[in-house]
Amino acid sequence: MKRQKRFVLMSIVGILVSVLSVQSIFLLRASAEEDLFETLQIGRFEQPVDVPNFTLPVIGGGKADLTDYTGKLIFLNFWATWCPYCRTERGALQTTYEKYKDKGFLVLSVSIDRGDAETVRKFIEEHGITFPNLHDQMSAVASEFGVRGVPSTIFIDGNGKAIGGVIGPRPWDSAEMHRLIEQLLSQP
Repeated sequence: MKRQKRFVLMSIVGILVSVLSVQSIFLLRASAEEDLFETLQIGRFEQPVDVPNFTLPVIGGGKADLTDYTGKLIFLNFWATWCPYCRTERGALQTTYEKYKDKGFLVLSVSIDRGDAETVRKFIEEHGITFPNLHDQMSAVASEFGVRGVPSTIFIDGNGKAIGGVIGPRPWDSAEMHRLIEQLLSQP
C-alpha cells in the first residue's frame, strides 16, 4: 500500500514537472483562483491528493511530523543550502510567512542537504529564518513526494491534502502570491 501511494504521488509530481516544463497549467478549476495559479505558473490538482505523513528531525532539535500542522495551509518547500535558487527564495518565504503565520499559514521547509544538520542550522540562523525547518538527510521524504529538483513546493490544504505544486522559485512575497494565499485561507 505504501509503495502504491508513493507511485501515485510520484506519478502526479512527474506529470506536474512535465506540464510545467512547457509553461502550461493542468487540471485547473474554473474559479477566481485559477487566474492566480496561472499567473504564478503553479500547477493545481483537479482533486485534492492524499499525501504521506512523515517524521523528520527539526533543525535545532526535536522531531516533527506533517500531521503536527493539520489545519493549516502549508507550503511544503523542499530545498538545499547548495541550491542558489533555494537560497535566494528564503527571504521571500520568510516575509510571506511572517505576514500570514497568525492566520493559519505555514511554510514547512525540508532541507535535503546530505551533510549533518549543522550547515542548515548555520544558514537559517545567519538569514533570520523562523519558519519550521526539517532535515531529510537521505532525501527519503523528498523521494516519497516525487521531488525531482529543488526548490519544489507542494501546497497542502488544512485537511492535509495536496492541492497543487511547483518546481522552481516563485515570487513568494509578491502581491499575486499574497492574494492567492488569502483566497486559499478563506476556503473551508
